[in-house]
Amino acid sequence: MNLTKLVLGAAAGAMALVGGTAATLEGHDDTITAAYFLEWPTANQVAQLEKTYDEALGVDLEWRAFGNGNEMTQATVSGDVHIAYS
Repeated sequence: MNLTKLVLGAAAGAMALVGGTAATLEGHDDTITAAYFLEWPTANQVAQLEKTYDEALGVDLEWRAFGNGNEMTQATVSGDVHIAYS
């Protein structure tokens, strides 16, 4: 499988997840907490500034930075964060 197909497949999967989350949260005034790494630049940082995901989900999105995968996983398992982006 070439890299382009892999990236397109991953993007489609992410959009399906976001769509499912949006349907679940529709009509609620909840805040979603999303974990991410500060170590390298990613597309989510533009979306954070432009509130792209907030608009798509219809809720406020709180971004929480983590230094490593173990911390991010523990926060997700404990329920402190709802989504982990890496």
